[in-house]
Amino acid sequence: MILFLSNLVSAIKRTIDKIVSFFPEHHIIFRTNGIARHFRLTTIMQLTSVSLITLVAIASITVYIQSALIVSRADYIHKSKIQLEKLSKKVRSLQSNLNDQIVTLEQRQQLLHNLMESNLQSNAPSSNALSSTTMIAQASNVHSQNSAPGESAAEQARKHLASYKASDTNTGFAPRSAWNFFHTLSNTFSLKARDNNAPINQKPPQDRTQRVENQQLVLARSVQNIVDRQINRNMNIIKRLGLSTNRLQGQTAVGGPFIALKDKGTTQKSDPSSLLFQRLAQKAAKLQRLEAGMLSVPAMVPTKINRINSRFGTRRDPLNRGYAFHSGIDIKGSHGQPVYSSAQGRIVYAGYKGAYGYTIDIDHGLGLITRYGHLSKIHVNIGQQVKQGALIGRMGSTGRSTGTHLHFEVRVDGKAVNPQKYLKESANVMAIQKRARQQLATRG
Repeated sequence: MILFLSNLVSAIKRTIDKIVSFFPEHHIIFRTNGIARHFRLTTIMQLTSVSLITLVAIASITVYIQSALIVSRADYIHKSKIQLEKLSKKVRSLQSNLNDQIVTLEQRQQLLHNLMESNLQSNAPSSNALSSTTMIAQASNVHSQNSAPGESAAEQARKHLASYKASDTNTGFAPRSAWNFFHTLSNTFSLKARDNNAPINQKPPQDRTQRVENQQLVLARSVQNIVDRQINRNMNIIKRLGLSTNRLQGQTAVGGPFIALKDKGTTQKSDPSSLLFQRLAQKAAKLQRLEAGMLSVPAMVPTKINRINSRFGTRRDPLNRGYAFHSGIDIKGSHGQPVYSSAQGRIVYAGYKGAYGYTIDIDHGLGLITRYGHLSKIHVNIGQQVKQGALIGRMGSTGRSTGTHLHFEVRVDGKAVNPQKYLKESANVMAIQKRARQQLATRG
C-alpha cells in the first residue's frame, strides 16, 4: 500500500513537473521614457491565464451549442404550430361539413315531417257522378259534418295511412309502412341528442349521417309517390269542375313556405339526393298551392236539399212557358230555411236585384262568384268577409218566383256554370279544404 501511494505521488509529481516545464517563468523587460521596467510572468500566472481562457472557451462553446439547440427547438415548435394550425383548419372544415350535413338532414326531416303530419291526410273518396238521391243524402249531413269538432292533422294523417291496404298497386308502396318507418327514423336517429353513456368506439359521425340520409331517401321516394298521387287526384277533381290548375295555383296567401333545401358544397347536378328533396319540396309546394286555391271553390251545399226543382241550362220558363236559359239551379225548401255560404269569401252584393229578388253575391277569389237569389232575409253586408258555412240569409220567394226556393248560381269570370258539378264534388273538395285550413292554421 505504501509502495502504491509512493508511486502515485511520484506520478503526480512528474505530471506537474511536465506541465510546469511547458510554462517556465519568464522575465519581461521593457523601457518607457528612458526608464527600464521589469515584469515577471510566473508559472502560476501562466497556468491561471490558460485555465481562465480554457474555461471561457468551454463556456462559449456551451452557450453556442445551447443557443443552436434553442433555435432548433424554436424552429421545431414553429413548424409544429403551423402543422397544428393546418390540422385545426382541417378539423374545423370537417366539423363545418358535418354541421352542414346535420342541418341538411334536419331540414329534410322537417320537410318529411310536415308532409307526413299535414299533407298525407285522408281525402273523401272521389266520384265522377252521383245520383240525385245520393247527392241529397250527402247534403243532409254536410252541415253537421262541417260544424263537428275537427281532428288534428296528425290524427287525420294516421287515419289516412291506416285506410290504405298493405300494398298499393298504383305506386308499389305501403303508406302505413312509410308512417311507421318515419317514426322509427325520427325516434332512433337524433342528430342533436347524444347519450352520455354511449360507448366511445362508435362509428364515425359521417357514417351515421350517411345512414340517416340513406333511410331518408327511401322514405322521400315513397312520400313523393303519395304526393304525386294526391296531386293527380286533386287535378282530376279540378278538371271535373271545369277549372284550370293555373287558376287555383294563382292564390298567393298559402301560408308559410317549405324549408329551402340548400346543401353546401354540392350542386344539383352532382348531388342526386338534393335533387330528390328539391323535387319533393316543389311538388309539396304545388300540392299546397292547389289545396289552398281549393278554398275558393264553392263546394258546400248552400242549404238542405229536399229537391232540385229546376236544373242548369235550357228549360221551359215557369211563368211564360217559353224556352229560356237557366243560369243556376233551384233548390226547393221551406220559407225561412237557412242559407249558408258555399265557400269563404267577401260579400260583393247584398240587396234587391230585380228578378232575383233579395240576392247575395259572394266573391271567393280567383274569379269564382256564387249567387243566392229569391231570399226572404239577408244577414250580411257588402264588404263583409264570411267563412264557408256562415249563415248569410233565409230562403224565400222574392223577385220573379212561383214559390219558396233558393236560386243558386256559380260564376267563373262572370260566366254562369253548372252548380251541380260543384255539388257532386262537395265531399271531395271539402275534405281538401279542411286539410288546407288546418295547414294554414298550423303554419300561421
